[in-house]
Amino acid sequence: MPTKLEKCLHRFAEQPVLGVVYTDYDLRSPDLSASVPVERPGTMPEGQVLAALFQRTASFFNPACPLIRREAVEAIGFFDERLRAVEDWQYWVRLAAGGFPFGYVPERLVWYRDTPQSMSKDPLRMATARLMAVEGLRGVPLPPEIDLPGKIADRHHALAMVLWEQGDRRSARQHLAQARVCIPRAAGAVACSVR
Repeated sequence: MPTKLEKCLHRFAEQPVLGVVYTDYDLRSPDLSASVPVERPGTMPEGQVLAALFQRTASFFNPACPLIRREAVEAIGFFDERLRAVEDWQYWVRLAAGGFPFGYVPERLVWYRDTPQSMSKDPLRMATARLMAVEGLRGVPLPPEIDLPGKIADRHHALAMVLWEQGDRRSARQHLAQARVCIPRAAGAVACSVR
């Protein structure tokens, strides 16, 4: 929308500490003629959003919604180009883990086209990408309350379920075995190595 950049910049001016300012978006039909209902969290997270981001493996906003302060990009780097989906979620996690606070503009200032052939409608592609995105967080300085091994186990399990439904039982069993390896066996003891 014409005022998107202006309103994001205004929010940065109000709170210079912010590393990211994102807006709401309007999910639109393929021909852009109508809004499509979209599930949103009750409250859009602001400030230190790492825990809120880590509860999901999907972003609260699409990649056109944020404006990112140059210093944040210089500190964190760019999207992981090895990922073919969910690269945005991983990037927001990396920014949040880097200590950059997020701000929110509660206006739908981006239109996002919903099409039947969008990659988000391919369950295998998305489950595989979510696992790769989470595994790609190894080496990112995450606080102790963020359970990366548990998240990796969860993503192996989710991918196994998709593979099972699609009839690839062998691969499904392999991912279930990987999920079991990553599950914490006792408080403070984890069998999954996080390199």
